[in-house]
Amino acid sequence: MFDAAFLLRVLVSALLTVSGLSWLRWGLRPEQFGGPPATPPGDLPQTLPEPVSVPEPLEPIRWPLLAVFAMLFWVGTMIVSQIAEDTAPLWRSVKVAPTADEATTSEKNPPRELSDDALWASMVMGCIVFVGLGLLLFGSGSLRPDRLGITTENWPDQILWGQQAFTAAILPTFVLLVATMWFRTREAEHPFLRAIRDTPDQVPLLMMFFTAAIVAPLSEELVFRVTLQGWLADIWHPRGAIITTAVIFSFVHGWRDGIALLPLSLILGYLYHVRRSFLAVVIAHGLFNATNMALAVLGALSSSS
Repeated sequence: MFDAAFLLRVLVSALLTVSGLSWLRWGLRPEQFGGPPATPPGDLPQTLPEPVSVPEPLEPIRWPLLAVFAMLFWVGTMIVSQIAEDTAPLWRSVKVAPTADEATTSEKNPPRELSDDALWASMVMGCIVFVGLGLLLFGSGSLRPDRLGITTENWPDQILWGQQAFTAAILPTFVLLVATMWFRTREAEHPFLRAIRDTPDQVPLLMMFFTAAIVAPLSEELVFRVTLQGWLADIWHPRGAIITTAVIFSFVHGWRDGIALLPLSLILGYLYHVRRSFLAVVIAHGLFNATNMALAVLGALSSSS
């Protein structure tokens, strides 16, 4: 007999154990991602074995202004939207108490669930952002994708780095998730996780998995790690770019979820900085989202059995 609760406990225990062992072995050092840090474009290696000729520094990245403006507009829209969503309960709380008829109507009409149209809209919007920003960055031909780490060269290593980053993010994320559990209400959950718990139907579930594990990592990593962090690192400082991008990325997912997402976001930023690999951060992000979805499905099955 399939025991979802037992499988859920085993999976969580295994993930935490593997993550804890990875921190005990490596900590957050470049070795965690397959070796010493890669030389960022424009920088020279600090030490060189003999005999090696010093390569000419690469030219600074010429960021297409339209792509930068589009990225800033999209990030700003996400921030404003999230602030409005977070402050909506405060505005509702200061309204006059509803009448008896209004209260009855509210009870008969609970908040609408995540619809198929909303799922399609989320998936299509992610694809539009990915394709649109990609065209703005590389459409003119003045900027090559490999300058920003978008390449299949050494793809097995890139996948390995992403898997290691995902493993490293599990334990600190879980710790913050538990620490912030007291103010994490059901209404504040991510709509995908709430929909899985309420109505785990197969077709919407597959759509949510595809959006969360593939579309969202591709579009969000192109926006945040490649464009926002890369652009900030060029005009400011890599460490400040990593931290700033991590904070913005975390809290556009809601301040409650954002606290727990900070470790993942910082690790993704660090990984992109030392490895300049778009595939690696997409793999780490996709594994994280897919694992959350799988745990939510097991949780829904265990509660219904």
